[in-house]
Amino acid sequence: SRWFTDFFQTFEGAAISERLKNAWSPENPNATIPIVERESNFSTSNQANSFYVEDGSYLRFQNLTLGYSAPASLLEKLKMQRARVFASVNNLFTITGYEGLDPAVGGAADTVFGIDVGNYPVTRSWTFGLNLSF
Repeated sequence: SRWFTDFFQTFEGAAISERLKNAWSPENPNATIPIVERESNFSTSNQANSFYVEDGSYLRFQNLTLGYSAPASLLEKLKMQRARVFASVNNLFTITGYEGLDPAVGGAADTVFGIDVGNYPVTRSWTFGLNLSF
């Protein structure tokens, strides 16, 4: 999530995010980023903050399978009952404006529902196959 990239200076020896250098201050009163008063959070401390809330809507093409089965006339000549070739792809594409790894975030408990922390990116996988029956 962006929180981890913005506040990674909480880890020993890390530097501050460029985005946080543009946070609100008396010298920068028109900033769109809240004031940073602690090394690991905004001025709201441990209270909920809407700065990192973003539109999580998305359109995902999750599965596509294409296949071809040989016609019965060919199968009879080859003394086969069935012949099919296919290709399948999972997670073909996702259309979203979400900046995180996956807009379909979800936590392990009710307290972290919708929080993008510790998630892995959605991977694309391809499968090719041939089914033969004699």
